[in-house]
Amino acid sequence: MSDLTIENINGRITKFGPESHEGKFGSTKSRVDDEVVVEYRFDWNGLPAEGVNEMIHTIPKGAFLRSSELVVTKAFVGSDGSSSNPFITAGLYEPEGTVIDADGVLSVAALTDIDAVNDTIVAAGALVNTAVTEDAQLRVALDGSSSLTAGQAVLRLRYNHGVSTAAGSKTF
Repeated sequence: MSDLTIENINGRITKFGPESHEGKFGSTKSRVDDEVVVEYRFDWNGLPAEGVNEMIHTIPKGAFLRSSELVVTKAFVGSDGSSSNPFITAGLYEPEGTVIDADGVLSVAALTDIDAVNDTIVAAGALVNTAVTEDAQLRVALDGSSSLTAGQAVLRLRYNHGVSTAAGSKTF
């Protein structure tokens, strides 16, 4: 379905198609067949989180998470906390806050991995190449012993609706 905006004679605007949201709520960047690409743009002090809010992009139950990547658009600056914990994690949660997998999308081991523009982290989390078991939303979290003072990134998720295996068999 293509996006369509109609303005009537009285100036009332009616929109059809997906509504795009910029920022940490997730914005659908493309839909080709059943593949969806969502971008989350966020600053160091406004990390994406789940919530019961229609503006937040929700990945539907049964969707197959194909890939994810984090690309730095402004270098991150701060202090790296405990070396035994990932510096930043991205995971999926149910909209009400129940954890599905707190670091299943990606994890950044250290501040040095994201301290330059165009640094890219390609995800290898446990949820990548699996089907989502519940409706899910993204949460990006900073290790409790770390802190940030600057930085901006884009996290891209690619998933397919109703795909249960990597081979592509669909469930309806």
